[in-house]
Amino acid sequence: MKLKGFFIVLFFGLWLLSHPLSNTYGAPSDGGYNNFSLSLNGGSFTPFGDIKENKYFPASNEWAFGGGLSFNYHITPVFTLKGQFLMGDLKGSREANDRQFETDLLEGGITARVSFNKLIAPSLSMNKNFNFYGMVGLGAIGFRTKKMTFQTGEIVNTIGYSHDGVDTESREFDMIVPFGLGLDYKLSERVSMGIITAFRYVHSDRLDGRISPTAAKDMYNFTSFGVTYSFGRHASSRDWAPLPRMVYPEEYERLNNLASQAGTLRRQVVSLEEEKRIREALVDEKQRRIEALESQRQQLTNEVNQLQDSLAHVADFGQGRTTAPVDLDEYFAVQVLSTASDLHVDEVRGYFGINQRLDKIHSNGLNKYLMGTFETREEANAQMQTLRSQGIRNATVVKIKDGQVQN
Repeated sequence: MKLKGFFIVLFFGLWLLSHPLSNTYGAPSDGGYNNFSLSLNGGSFTPFGDIKENKYFPASNEWAFGGGLSFNYHITPVFTLKGQFLMGDLKGSREANDRQFETDLLEGGITARVSFNKLIAPSLSMNKNFNFYGMVGLGAIGFRTKKMTFQTGEIVNTIGYSHDGVDTESREFDMIVPFGLGLDYKLSERVSMGIITAFRYVHSDRLDGRISPTAAKDMYNFTSFGVTYSFGRHASSRDWAPLPRMVYPEEYERLNNLASQAGTLRRQVVSLEEEKRIREALVDEKQRRIEALESQRQQLTNEVNQLQDSLAHVADFGQGRTTAPVDLDEYFAVQVLSTASDLHVDEVRGYFGINQRLDKIHSNGLNKYLMGTFETREEANAQMQTLRSQGIRNATVVKIKDGQVQN
């Protein structure tokens, strides 16, 4: 099969696969996600065939660069079909057998990719950004190979070249089965990056130029880094869509609506709780102000009562009076006047210009007009000096005992 014919068949197969799926999952029932994406990859080809230095790990001279692109159709977030095209070089050596080879290859095929994490645990939060998947497919490889000696580089055998390895001829084709693992990370709603390593099982033993009926079929590996871009009229790729939305779209929308309503109610509750907290704070502040005012009112009331009591005491008993004379058996007072005449107390107060209270007692045949009730003579002397300074020259201190003035 010629290379041109192979690619025509490959494109036709991709169209047949994608056509019914696009009718099923395309607009307007695409769920708001893009179905298609394009990936660019670059990495290294390494051989796993007859001419190879080590059994498992490539030698330093067996790494060869290659790259390609793939056209991806995301049927669901779990399952994706990929049409892939690669080109690059493959080389290997076996110093012990004095052999080495170089292969120029082109590869195309269709692979199915399955996301393990989304399939096994669709509710994981990591599914929004990570995609760990496995892949398997079917394709074809078109190649030209030169097998040479390791020491001198002399041409031993060619496939797709002239015998001297100078001129190119038609490529040889073989079927391949690619399989491998990959990991993608979402950078944005349209762009992701990833790494993939996949082996290609070749349906012949001709890839390295060493053909043996008893040898195992050849195999090679392509490990690459790549960038994927989702294109379409939507902002996001179906590859990163929530799986429940794709499988149960009506239920997903209903749950989304309920979640939105719950979020609205939750915000309203938070707002009401904040308003309640503010109102409670205002009530507490007003209550504290009322309590402070009540405390001030009580304090002022007490002070007024004390002043009223003081004024009443002064009006009733005069300065220095502590209680009525009848309540004391013995005390000191200031005698203002002693006379045989029976004068009214108010007359005496008016005559001497006294505002304080005066008491009248009858002792030793005389009427005595007294001011104050003092426990000590010193207190009474102070009051006497005050009265004398006011012009009452006859003011004197007397002792009262059992209601009588003592001589």
